[in-house]
Amino acid sequence: MTVLPLVFDLIDDPCEEWDLMDKRLDCGWVLRPVAERLGALAQSATRYPHIKPGEEFTGYSWIQEGLMAAASTKPESLAVKDVGSVPMRHRRRH
Repeated sequence: MTVLPLVFDLIDDPCEEWDLMDKRLDCGWVLRPVAERLGALAQSATRYPHIKPGEEFTGYSWIQEGLMAAASTKPESLAVKDVGSVPMRHRRRH
């Protein structure tokens, strides 16, 4: 069984009632970007394996190591600056 993506024309069919892959065959161009995204998803699943049901997720060690390294060194660009010298027009408004 081949599973094709659902493709809708949101201008003419805003309720998404008619799948264009079933009704018209002029949207085959969609298959290439979908295949690229599915390939990227498969590569991601290989690099970051899915958690098995019931398994405890302890995190990815390389992310934890990177966070620990980043926490130990504080780049000057992230240091808190004196905002008193910043003109009012450049300050962010909340």
